[in-house]
Amino acid sequence: MKNKICNISVPGFIFIFPFFAFYLFTLYPAVSVGDSGELITAAYTLGVAHPPGYPLWTILGKIFTVIIPFGNIAYRVNLMSAFFGASTCAIFYFIIKKIVPVNENNEKKLSAVLTLSAVILCFSSTLWSQSIISEVYTLNAFFVVLIAYLLLTTYHLPLIAFIYGIALANHYIMFLFGPVFAFYLIWKNPKIFNLKTLLTLLIFFLPGLFLYLYLPIRSSVNPPIDWGNPENFKNFIAHIGRFQYKGLELAARVGFATKLLFVRDFFSQLIQNFGLFAIFSVFGLISLIKKDIKFVLFTILIFLANTLGLIILLNFKFTPQDIDAFTPYYIPAWIMTALWSGYKICELRNIKFFLHGVLILLEFQLAFQIIWSTFNFRSKFNISSFYSTVIMPYRYNFTAYDYPVNILKTVAKNGTLYLHEEVDETIFTLSYLKNVLKKRQDVAIIDSYNNIFLSKSVPENSKKYYSAVNTEKLNKTLFINGLLWVEQKKINSSIWDFYVIRELPKKYEYREQEV
Repeated sequence: MKNKICNISVPGFIFIFPFFAFYLFTLYPAVSVGDSGELITAAYTLGVAHPPGYPLWTILGKIFTVIIPFGNIAYRVNLMSAFFGASTCAIFYFIIKKIVPVNENNEKKLSAVLTLSAVILCFSSTLWSQSIISEVYTLNAFFVVLIAYLLLTTYHLPLIAFIYGIALANHYIMFLFGPVFAFYLIWKNPKIFNLKTLLTLLIFFLPGLFLYLYLPIRSSVNPPIDWGNPENFKNFIAHIGRFQYKGLELAARVGFATKLLFVRDFFSQLIQNFGLFAIFSVFGLISLIKKDIKFVLFTILIFLANTLGLIILLNFKFTPQDIDAFTPYYIPAWIMTALWSGYKICELRNIKFFLHGVLILLEFQLAFQIIWSTFNFRSKFNISSFYSTVIMPYRYNFTAYDYPVNILKTVAKNGTLYLHEEVDETIFTLSYLKNVLKKRQDVAIIDSYNNIFLSKSVPENSKKYYSAVNTEKLNKTLFINGLLWVEQKKINSSIWDFYVIRELPKKYEYREQEV
């Protein structure tokens, strides 16, 4: 029987809505910490983001700022992350449905179990955290599950090649999965490995990569954010190759002991994301081997490429900053973990009271995530903070918005603000306020790295640099020359009178502790 491209009907795809509703309820109300301010600015102004540029995400972000008629610009882009996070969970539902036998007798009960499996992924802390802020990782997760679903359901290889090319225009770690996709296709159908097919796939694959031409095209018109100025060939190659970071290189800058620390941290994150469901994933993997060795090997290779492969290739130092940056990279591995766990739950669905037990376990998992987060960032835990710890820190969190507002309030009219910090929160959030919200246009902001705020002035000639971060949370503070000035409180006063300090729960992520 001829394969269909997709069995996801329009009524079936309504599964996206409950997941989207959950992410919407916990969505950040404005700009958040990390790369959020810079990415939103790049999307809104159609500029060039940090290497490798993320052209697809930037274009989609701009579209969301135009088609959504409500909310501030940051909120609209946050909605894009929620949409792709929810879409990831919805397609994940249909992947499990494809590998679990369904008939008229078990379809109703199985649907409930499949939904529970998708909910486990939806509630996993890393995917959840990236689905409520402006970041590139939920779009990447969306492409992973979409390609996995198409590999299961169709031999329309040109479509898969085209989507993979587009996916590479979003995040560079998709390069790691290309050999896995190819291996699975060739093993599943060796006849496709011929010159004619390869040329056809190349023709459909390249248009996706052409999205990177967005970078020199937009850079040539000098947008407000033009990271790396990739309008010439040399800068273009350096930008998409991430030469600035030197984080992906075989000549290791960190030792084997550091790699082991990341392996240990990975297992810690595994428990944080799935709790006891991590045990189900082990048994689910074993059960799936008996059913479809080809597909299970495909999931294992994705998992290994996304964990050990990244740990080996990415030479991050084991610091709080690098750990925080590395954490979202694991999302494809968590998708595979949830897949194995969900398959085992489906297998055990006929055991009496089993579904009730899974629901109870899911409730315990949510409570576990709340308590885990609470004890990471609070010295005490009480019942009154139970609800506010999991929901309120997100939907009412204006920390990253208030922070640059407060900084600009310390600058005199027509003043100049010199920045020299290896801290995204200061530069990126100020970029959002100045270039998107058009706040304090009278203030000249000079970034000594010349990545965000470009200026002909040489910031190194300044006698002082301004720092507004919590230096106790940084393992280093860099400056070229001159003095590093740190903001101080007034004598006999807790804060400046004109500062914005909102009532927020005291559960902060690492980057929020900096500010």
